[in-house]
Amino acid sequence: MTLKTTTPPVRKTHNSKAPPSASTVKPPVKTHLTQPAALVPAKGNKASAKPALLKPQSRTAAAPTAAAPMSASRDTTQARLITALKHQDGATIDQLMHLSGWQAHSVRGFISGVLRKKLQLVVDHQRGEQCTVYWIREGATSVAAGGAQ
Repeated sequence: MTLKTTTPPVRKTHNSKAPPSASTVKPPVKTHLTQPAALVPAKGNKASAKPALLKPQSRTAAAPTAAAPMSASRDTTQARLITALKHQDGATIDQLMHLSGWQAHSVRGFISGVLRKKLQLVVDHQRGEQCTVYWIREGATSVAAGGAQ
């Protein structure tokens, strides 16, 4: 029986002054979406005009100002649900789930958190045999807002 002797592995240190090898160098990451000035056409030269790329926008959304109220024509999930709840027949959780693509607990959370608490709307409901119908009562303000029901 013979014993094999091996040398211990050599540890590499991070403070070596050798330049990095080509396999460890990463290509530069582009952080801008604008074109260099050489690629932007002159104002008078329309024939060679290339579309310019957009500058990156801020990651935080700008808050709407008080002077510019939200448009009622916007087709948002919230607007669709409010429209369905303002209908004279009201809407069930299943109908609101279909309109929004949300799960039942999310729809109930929207009714409680957004409509009742944040927007101070009065949301009434009536339990039927198979489902509960919800609707927004017009002209009434919530008790939390200081109004009478």
